[in-house]
Amino acid sequence: MPWNFVQEHATDISHFPAPASPCEEGQDRLRIVLSGRSVIGVLIAMRETQPKNAKYGEDDGTWALSGAVYRRLAHDLATTSRSDTEPLTVVFDDGINEGTELPS
Repeated sequence: MPWNFVQEHATDISHFPAPASPCEEGQDRLRIVLSGRSVIGVLIAMRETQPKNAKYGEDDGTWALSGAVYRRLAHDLATTSRSDTEPLTVVFDDGINEGTELPS
Protein backbone atom coordinates (compact mmCIF):
# COMPACT_ATOMS: atom_id res chain seq x y z
CA MET A 1 0.00 0.00 0.00
CA PRO A 2 1.32 3.42 -0.74
CA TRP A 3 1.47 4.15 2.98
CA ASN A 4 2.69 7.75 2.73
CA PHE A 5 -0.21 8.51 0.38
CA VAL A 6 -2.75 7.00 2.77
CA GLN A 7 -1.34 8.84 5.77
CA GLU A 8 -1.27 12.14 3.89
CA HIS A 9 -4.96 11.91 3.02
CA ALA A 10 -6.28 10.21 6.17
CA THR A 11 -4.52 12.29 8.83
CA ASP A 12 -7.37 14.80 9.15
CA ILE A 13 -10.07 12.12 9.36
CA SER A 14 -11.31 11.78 12.95
CA HIS A 15 -11.62 8.01 12.60
CA PHE A 16 -7.95 7.63 11.70
CA PRO A 17 -5.99 7.57 14.95
CA ALA A 18 -2.28 7.29 14.29
CA PRO A 19 -1.50 3.58 13.99
CA ALA A 20 1.64 1.97 15.31
CA SER A 21 4.77 2.52 13.27
CA PRO A 22 5.08 0.35 10.19
CA CYS A 23 7.33 -2.70 10.48
CA GLU A 24 9.90 -3.15 7.72
CA GLU A 25 9.39 -6.57 6.10
CA GLY A 26 12.28 -6.39 3.65
CA GLN A 27 12.13 -6.07 -0.13
CA ASP A 28 10.62 -2.57 0.27
CA ARG A 29 7.54 -4.00 1.99
CA LEU A 30 5.86 -2.70 5.13
CA ARG A 31 3.43 -4.32 7.53
CA ILE A 32 0.98 -1.88 9.06
CA VAL A 33 -1.54 -2.99 11.67
CA LEU A 34 -4.71 -0.91 11.66
CA SER A 35 -7.61 -0.95 14.08
CA GLY A 36 -11.12 -1.25 12.70
CA ARG A 37 -11.56 2.46 13.34
CA SER A 38 -8.44 3.26 11.31
CA VAL A 39 -9.69 1.10 8.45
CA ILE A 40 -12.91 3.14 8.45
CA GLY A 41 -10.80 6.31 8.39
CA VAL A 42 -8.82 5.06 5.39
CA LEU A 43 -12.02 4.21 3.51
CA ILE A 44 -13.49 7.66 4.25
CA ALA A 45 -10.28 9.43 3.22
CA MET A 46 -9.93 7.50 -0.03
CA ARG A 47 -13.59 8.03 -0.88
CA GLU A 48 -13.33 11.80 -0.24
CA THR A 49 -10.05 12.11 -2.14
CA GLN A 50 -11.44 10.77 -5.42
CA PRO A 51 -13.93 13.52 -6.33
CA LYS A 52 -11.66 16.29 -5.08
CA ASN A 53 -8.98 15.30 -7.57
CA ALA A 54 -11.01 14.28 -10.60
CA LYS A 55 -12.57 17.66 -11.37
CA TYR A 56 -12.46 18.70 -15.00
CA GLY A 57 -10.34 15.70 -15.92
CA GLU A 58 -7.24 17.13 -14.25
CA ASP A 59 -5.49 14.64 -12.04
CA ASP A 60 -1.98 13.88 -10.89
CA GLY A 61 -2.76 10.21 -10.29
CA THR A 62 -4.34 10.86 -6.90
CA TRP A 63 -7.80 9.89 -8.13
CA ALA A 64 -6.57 6.59 -9.55
CA LEU A 65 -4.45 5.71 -6.52
CA SER A 66 -7.16 6.57 -3.99
CA GLY A 67 -9.66 4.55 -6.01
CA ALA A 68 -7.35 1.53 -6.12
CA VAL A 69 -6.74 1.62 -2.36
CA TYR A 70 -10.46 2.03 -1.65
CA ARG A 71 -11.55 -0.78 -3.98
CA ARG A 72 -8.92 -3.25 -2.73
CA LEU A 73 -9.70 -2.61 0.92
CA ALA A 74 -13.49 -2.61 0.42
CA HIS A 75 -13.32 -5.84 -1.62
CA ASP A 76 -11.26 -7.67 0.98
CA LEU A 77 -13.54 -6.48 3.79
CA ALA A 78 -16.62 -7.63 1.89
CA THR A 79 -15.23 -11.06 1.04
CA THR A 80 -13.53 -12.03 4.31
CA SER A 81 -14.98 -14.60 6.67
CA ARG A 82 -16.11 -13.22 10.03
CA SER A 83 -15.99 -16.63 11.75
CA ASP A 84 -12.24 -17.02 11.50
CA THR A 85 -9.95 -15.88 14.30
CA GLU A 86 -7.26 -14.72 11.88
CA PRO A 87 -7.14 -10.97 11.30
CA LEU A 88 -7.94 -9.61 7.86
CA THR A 89 -4.83 -9.19 5.74
CA VAL A 90 -4.97 -6.89 2.74
CA VAL A 91 -2.00 -6.91 0.38
CA PHE A 92 -1.41 -3.77 -1.67
CA ASP A 93 1.39 -5.12 -3.82
CA ASP A 94 0.40 -6.27 -7.26
CA GLY A 95 3.89 -7.72 -7.67
CA ILE A 96 3.05 -10.57 -5.30
CA ASN A 97 1.78 -13.64 -7.10
CA GLU A 98 -1.14 -15.72 -5.85
CA GLY A 99 0.18 -18.34 -3.45
CA THR A 100 3.31 -16.40 -2.53
CA GLU A 101 3.90 -16.79 1.19
CA LEU A 102 4.36 -13.51 3.01
CA PRO A 103 6.66 -13.25 6.00
CA SER A 104 4.86 -13.46 9.34
